[in-house]
Amino acid sequence: MKFAAIELACFAVFNLHATGDGDLLQLLQHEHAAVQSAKTSHSKALHSYLLNDAADRYTYSRNQGKEPRKDDPQIQRANRYGASVHWCIYNGDWAVAPQGYEDYLSLWPDGPNAEEAWWRGRLGHRLNFCFDSAGSDEETRGFVSDYVEFLKHFPHGKHEREARQSLRKFQSDLGRQ
Repeated sequence: MKFAAIELACFAVFNLHATGDGDLLQLLQHEHAAVQSAKTSHSKALHSYLLNDAADRYTYSRNQGKEPRKDDPQIQRANRYGASVHWCIYNGDWAVAPQGYEDYLSLWPDGPNAEEAWWRGRLGHRLNFCFDSAGSDEETRGFVSDYVEFLKHFPHGKHEREARQSLRKFQSDLGRQ
């Protein structure tokens, strides 16, 4: 646990300055290398989480203030670093798959970032979430189940209030039909 805390502190220092696309690409490259060279499952989990976080911020940056292009060569570069960036046809922006968050949860389910990995990965609270918003009963029941499970694992976590609000809304949506 001590090692992961040190790695996270180093990431935080480096991360303070990673704001532009070039900086974020460097961060992606760094985290990709860290995942590949991780010696422990906790280290691999942490860097998978940080890689997904950096990819999320990278796509958010790419989507801001300019017309996103489906053929953007920088996206290919980001994906070589394990970013899992894809074009979302529903909202016309770049989005990120939650693989790093899921990897974190499978490798370190009770780790210090488990709640955030679940929140961003399984519940889709990422900066660039791709979803069709069709709102079928089946999807809504799935969301209810996901939020119930989240609250079982993190009943007093930092996202508890928002999770309970979302759960009530999805339950209400099912009740109206």
